[in-house]
Amino acid sequence: GAEFSEAIKFLQSSTSVLPSHQPWVGCNGSSSTFRGYPCGLWTTFHTLTVNSMDGPKLLPAIHGYIKYFFSCSHCSQHFQTMYKEDKGETAIKVPDDAVFWLWRAHNKVNKRIKGSASEDPKHPKVQFPSLKNCPKCWNSNSEFNENEIFSYLKRIYAKGAISFRGTESILPPVDNRQARLIDTINNQRKAEALIGADENVKGPSKLPKEQKNSDGQLLKGATWGFNNTDISLCVMLYGLSTIIIIGVYCMVLIRRKMRRKKFLELHKLP
Repeated sequence: GAEFSEAIKFLQSSTSVLPSHQPWVGCNGSSSTFRGYPCGLWTTFHTLTVNSMDGPKLLPAIHGYIKYFFSCSHCSQHFQTMYKEDKGETAIKVPDDAVFWLWRAHNKVNKRIKGSASEDPKHPKVQFPSLKNCPKCWNSNSEFNENEIFSYLKRIYAKGAISFRGTESILPPVDNRQARLIDTINNQRKAEALIGADENVKGPSKLPKEQKNSDGQLLKGATWGFNNTDISLCVMLYGLSTIIIIGVYCMVLIRRKMRRKKFLELHKLP
């Protein structure tokens, strides 16, 4: 763990794709020690189970992530034990089974850690969803209505329900590779759009004057829809054609001379 952390710090730089820190929005706790990453994981996992069509493969992937990549070792061990006891490997027959399995697992974890040092005092652990957030999810005898639970989970974790509120002010780091890559793609698209706009131009005489320099040469961009590869290929074909023509011409001249020489030898005076 420590060696891996040091390796990450060594690789981290101002040009890295992933910044060293981003503020939490939906999972922001009352202090930096609460909620945050674990809350983000649960949110991600619920979103995956609701939107995935391959539940039998998804749940083992979630289990593998917690087993090998979650830094809280005892949390990881508890999850692995629960996964084994609840038969996570074989309990999923259809995609909807994964939705319910993870929901039940989440509530088991909430019940286990309620009142522990990891509980945010301003966000106490309750059975999810709470009566306040989903009154229809609870029956009159204080038990869950699983039909309503399923509809509720499908609704709040659906693709269209993802909110980006509060993320507008989050900026990428300076010289971020991802930001530069996006800029490069956008610039390339703009260039392609400009080239596409020139496709209807028939010849240099119809180009606007501002697309020529003082010597009458076309400026970059006035290429009638040709890119650098096309131009290079045309130049190569032009050169090859020129060489072939010259070669044929030379062969014709040589054959003419040979025929003339042969004719003179045949009709040479005695």
